[in-house]
Amino acid sequence: MSENEYKKIQLGPKEIKIPKVWQYENITNYVKFKKGSEPGRKNYCDINKGIPFYRVGDLSNKNNDYLVHTKLKNIPRSKKGDILISLDGSLGIVRKDIEGAYSSGIRKVKIRNNKINYKFVYYLLKSKFVQTILNIYSIGTTIKHGSKSIKYMKIPVPPKNEQKKIADILGSVDRAIEKTDEVIEKTEKLKKGLMQKLLTKGIGHDEFKEVRIGPKTYEIPEEWEILSLKKVSKIKGGGTPQRSVKEYWEGKIPWLTLSNISTKNKNFISKTDEYITEKALNESSAKLLPSGTIMISSRATIGEGVINRVPMTTNQGFVNIICDKSKFYNLYGLYLLRSFKNYLISLAGGSTFLEISKKSFRNIDVFIPKIKEQKLIANILLNIDNKIKKEKKYKEKLERLKKGLMQKLLTGKIRVKTANSE
Repeated sequence: MSENEYKKIQLGPKEIKIPKVWQYENITNYVKFKKGSEPGRKNYCDINKGIPFYRVGDLSNKNNDYLVHTKLKNIPRSKKGDILISLDGSLGIVRKDIEGAYSSGIRKVKIRNNKINYKFVYYLLKSKFVQTILNIYSIGTTIKHGSKSIKYMKIPVPPKNEQKKIADILGSVDRAIEKTDEVIEKTEKLKKGLMQKLLTKGIGHDEFKEVRIGPKTYEIPEEWEILSLKKVSKIKGGGTPQRSVKEYWEGKIPWLTLSNISTKNKNFISKTDEYITEKALNESSAKLLPSGTIMISSRATIGEGVINRVPMTTNQGFVNIICDKSKFYNLYGLYLLRSFKNYLISLAGGSTFLEISKKSFRNIDVFIPKIKEQKLIANILLNIDNKIKKEKKYKEKLERLKKGLMQKLLTGKIRVKTANSE
């Protein structure tokens, strides 16, 4: 049979072609699924007195931040070389090499025979087609249950040596992603330490003084000033034009909301999701703010901030700080106010939701070094942010590569070269 011949199969909801030399069988011909169990809260114990117990939510948390332990010994356990997959609640979370007990919402995937490679199975379970089958055949509305999906889980299986090669290729991409994650984590720790040092100790100072801002005491350079924001900037609010007036919307003036910045961890912004018209600007409480304004969220997620690169408006969920350029450098101000986030939250009030007023903002005291030093501090932190941004983009590129490779390698659209064919 030619290596280049293909056959049609039904893979989940789609019909695709796979190499004729590949098998197409139910996954249970190659692996078995063993259900976990619940030890119950009464059997939870201290970390040093029992074994780790993994619940469904723990599978997606690689840092194991909320992991509990159980004192029960006679309970299904996973060890290095095993694969776990969630089949209840959040379906299809896959982890390998976990050591500990696992809940009834999780199945341990054990290799049944020597016809399939353990790492190949790991990537198969993470594949788009297996995940699709899991979701299509799951039952339940509020909480999904995927165990009945297993009988519909037919998979393409290449020869054993090809399985290993596919798993090795995908594994090499995973290792590159892990290394990039480590670089990001180390750089973020470096940034956190440098922020704390630079924003309180500055650059090249020998003499310091003790000052208090809010509930916290700081030791800052003797020559730094402490001034309220109202003395180094103008504070403006924002507003929302009436939604019912169509002439106010879909214009050319950017209109910022918290959703534009809260998950993106960016310093600067030029585009927004929504735009308003000149008519809205003239007839509503929205105000056009000059480029270079520090826009800080004053409600919901208090203390998130960004600087606009183009003239822009915001909704009423922002306090907008127009800096006096001779006294207060905007990027330095952004980093400083982010470091005050807990203090800002403590100043907020409100019964329905917390909000900090423009008046409170005006009276916030800030550290004011010489403008040259402010720029030096800001540029050091910006360079670190740019390093983090670059690494995150590289990680996204690797994840896209992996996603494409998984789909093509696991269906035989791209064939891998092996020394011998089994």
